[in-house]
Amino acid sequence: MKTLFFAFLLTAPCWAEEKPMLLTSGEMAGLKTYDLQEVTPALDGKVVRVKFNSREDDITKKDAGLTGSLRHFKSLPRIVGAQQKNGSLEVIIPTPGMKWFARIPLDKTARGSMSVVARIKVDGRGEAYGELLGREIRQGMKGAEIVW
Repeated sequence: MKTLFFAFLLTAPCWAEEKPMLLTSGEMAGLKTYDLQEVTPALDGKVVRVKFNSREDDITKKDAGLTGSLRHFKSLPRIVGAQQKNGSLEVIIPTPGMKWFARIPLDKTARGSMSVVARIKVDGRGEAYGELLGREIRQGMKGAEIVW
């Protein structure tokens, strides 16, 4: 039994854990949550929470690293018919977040929203994209940390 446990430790993957990003008290106080439809180039450089409920199937390698797309589909009740809100955001996926990103459902009609902490940036075409930082914020010894 001891040999089996030791063999497991040898074969278990060892991730080079990145240091969590620390938030200042000002950033924590100003942290807002946005639907994907509300993310605009005006948010350039800000750390925000982004709500979504699915992702696109494709993950591609670009200069900045691995990229994918988050989607948000929301059906709003109305007296006659239903109004739909759709949005998507291209995101840069860091290595520690790949397993988490892969578990996001592909079904665009998935109910229930999730959120992720991201830094919004603007590309050369003037379109906003997100740099994923983590899925939750924890209060650590050094302050608020964004972790996966």
